[in-house]
Amino acid sequence: MTAGRNWDRSRDQARLARQGSEPAAGMLFPPSAPPKIRPSKASLRAEAEAAFAAARTVLKRLACSCGHSATIRLTPAQAERGRFRCKCGRPIP
Repeated sequence: MTAGRNWDRSRDQARLARQGSEPAAGMLFPPSAPPKIRPSKASLRAEAEAAFAAARTVLKRLACSCGHSATIRLTPAQAERGRFRCKCGRPIP
C-alpha cells in the first residue's frame, strides 16, 4: 500500500492541466501573445540544407592566358589544392 500520496490533489492537478480553469469573478488574465506558427519540417530541412551547401561551396573565377574564363563552384578542399587546368590543357595559376 502506498502512503503519503495525496491522490485528490494529484487528480485535481491533472484535471487542471488537461482542461484548464476559468478565472474567478472579477479577475482578468492579461492578453496573451498571438500563437507562434511553427515552421514545417520540410521548410526547416530546406533552410538547413541551403545554409550547409552555401557554407561548403566556394565560387572562384578562373581565367587562362589563352582567353578562356569560367566561374566554378568548389568545395573548400578543392579550393585549397588550387590545381586547375584550362580546356586547352594549360595550367591556370
